[in-house]
Amino acid sequence: MYTDQRGDIQTSYREWLEPVKWDVFATLRFTHANVKPEEAAAHFHEMHNRMERDRRTSIGYACALERRARDTDGLVAYHIHAVFAGLHRPVSPQLVAGMWGEKLAKAGPYDPRKDGLPYIFKEATDPDCWAEVYDRIDKFIPGSLRPMRPRDVRRWASAGTRRTA
Repeated sequence: MYTDQRGDIQTSYREWLEPVKWDVFATLRFTHANVKPEEAAAHFHEMHNRMERDRRTSIGYACALERRARDTDGLVAYHIHAVFAGLHRPVSPQLVAGMWGEKLAKAGPYDPRKDGLPYIFKEATDPDCWAEVYDRIDKFIPGSLRPMRPRDVRRWASAGTRRTA
């Protein structure tokens, strides 16, 4: 496991998010090395929205943008580490790679034995990085206090259909 002065943050994220049945772990790169954090976030959220429309279900995620190399103190181009979970339909590594760009995404099935959650949040306290968790992640945690709202079910059930008069 990746631990250092940020170990408490990594442990907290892992304890909070471990109950989620994650489908995919991915590393997402960008076409140009000088991407700004705001651009990276916008690109990630746009991909997430397209994935939800494609799967017609909520897709939870936890992600972090970073630019430090794992084995060095040097800076590398910004990239995102993320995990994804589909609420009613699983998310496939092919969907993530296809939506991001096959040559820029490395996506595979999530393996909880590989400490993916602490790895994602290893640079969470770095001022050049940001970390984010889907704002409705509680819907993905078994025994959550806030169950899925009926309007969420209707939203996805009617997605892609039009009413005619």
